[in-house]
Amino acid sequence: MAHFPPQRPDKSIDWQLFADSLGAIETVLQADQVAKLSKDYYHFSPILAAQLNGKVGDLVVRPKTEAEVLQVAQACVSAKVPLTVRAQAPATTVKPFP
Repeated sequence: MAHFPPQRPDKSIDWQLFADSLGAIETVLQADQVAKLSKDYYHFSPILAAQLNGKVGDLVVRPKTEAEVLQVAQACVSAKVPLTVRAQAPATTVKPFP
């Protein structure tokens, strides 16, 4: 039985294959873009800045419909991959949901 998502021998997730499994849903894997999109305004909080500085996501997914959001959530549950939801809004109001 194949393991989903495909894992490398060291048990890390193959993010390219995970992204491919989402079909036409937009994904971002380029490290510089993922790092940029992983940021929010946590640096205004000394507590969050200490905890989150240098942390970035592995993959960014941009679903456009409710059905795509559900598909992404299902893929994450199946793969046992943590999911952080972030809405599109002005930067001063955007906060991720763990």
